[in-house]
Order: sequence, then C-alpha cells, then structure tokens
Amino acid sequence: MACLTADGFFALLPDFTGAAEPYLSAVLGLSCSVAGPGSCWGALSTLAQAWLTAHYLTVGSGGETGMLSSQSIDSIAASYTVSSFDASDAGLASTKWGRMYLAARRGLPRIGAVVGRTTSIGSIGGCGCG
Repeated sequence: MACLTADGFFALLPDFTGAAEPYLSAVLGLSCSVAGPGSCWGALSTLAQAWLTAHYLTVGSGGETGMLSSQSIDSIAASYTVSSFDASDAGLASTKWGRMYLAARRGLPRIGAVVGRTTSIGSIGGCGCG
C-alpha cells in the first residue's frame, strides 16, 4: 500500500478536481504521514487519507464550520449544531470529510501501548488511532 496520489484522490473525490497542485501535494503528504502505510488504518488507509485531505482542503478554503442544522436564503442565515464528537476532535468534526474520518476511526482497534511509527498530530491518527 502506498500514499494516496493526486490522481487517486481525484478518482475518489472528483469534487476536488482543480485543487491547486502545490498545495494539494503538501496536504496529501500530511495526510499520508497520519493515515498512510504503516499506520493502524490498514486496508482503510486510502479512504482515511482521502477524507483527511478533503477535510484540510475544505478548511483551507474557508468551508464548513460544523453540521448545518438550519439555513435561510432570504436573510442569508445559517445555524450549525454542536458537535457530538469529543472536544479534542472539534476541528475534524467541522467538515463532513472530517466527520467521515472520525466515524471510521471509531471502528479501528484501540491499543494501550504504541510501538513503532507514531505521529505528532495528536489524536488525528497514527499508531493507536484512538
């Protein structure tokens, strides 16, 4: 299994076609370091990388700030619900892609001791994924 490429990312999530290549490459590299080969994501690694990349691209473009609970067109108003995710995951829960990542992460095995590859990005992923 390898890190997700730009072509692979666009094949999975075509809505992001046209993302700026230098920025996309950097984000794909970050996502690979968190959920790529050698992480606890195993067979879900490609999807985890795609969802995490989509999350970062959405946040980077100023998109989503949570789950939309109501919207008004005439007065241009929107309301977002409070996240049911752990407070430490609030950043990821701010986009639908982050919420998909978190939902999949809930199904991963949680281990008490970590040996081997780790990540310095806190609870986003890496070995342990919990």
